[in-house]
Amino acid sequence: MDEWKQRRNRRNLALALTLLGLVVILYAVSFVKTRELEDQRHRDTSQAHAPAKATP
Repeated sequence: MDEWKQRRNRRNLALALTLLGLVVILYAVSFVKTRELEDQRHRDTSQAHAPAKATP
């Protein structure tokens, strides 16, 4: 019974580490993709983040 629990715990740990790795990979991909889109936006529009001019 103790051997079974150890095996189950190792399997759960392996699954958790795999899922954590996937989360890190997906976050990195989305971060890079967002950065590329922002860079493209800045290349296309020079006033991409310029504040709007207030008219009185």
